[in-house]
Amino acid sequence: MLCWLLFMLCTASKAEWVKVAEDNPLEQELYLDLEGVKQSGPMAIYRQLRVLTQSSPQIGVPASMITIYEYDCMNSKVRILDITDFEERGAKGEKAVSKPVPSNLRGWGDLPKNYLGKKTIDLLCPGGS
Repeated sequence: MLCWLLFMLCTASKAEWVKVAEDNPLEQELYLDLEGVKQSGPMAIYRQLRVLTQSSPQIGVPASMITIYEYDCMNSKVRILDITDFEERGAKGEKAVSKPVPSNLRGWGDLPKNYLGKKTIDLLCPGGS
């Protein structure tokens, strides 16, 4: 029974990452976990989305990072709930402790101008923004 429980926990955490095609001057790759989207908040108007960002290997810079974004479908707003760095690409290797979300990103803010803005909220929310 314990083996089955551990198997279910391990497979449940695997994400199906979908790569975002976007011109990115920072040479970062962006992936969305569309199968892991969660609804939350009053009347389930919020959507939580895990985003994997991968960078070219550089000393002192994490190779990958998972950020949990929360979108407010009613008000077209976004905020960051959690950021976790990894030493290897694909969110593998040693996991750093979740780092604090910068204070300017903790509260609800306007949608960014990049793919994580209007395109993503339209994808996640019924009827778009």
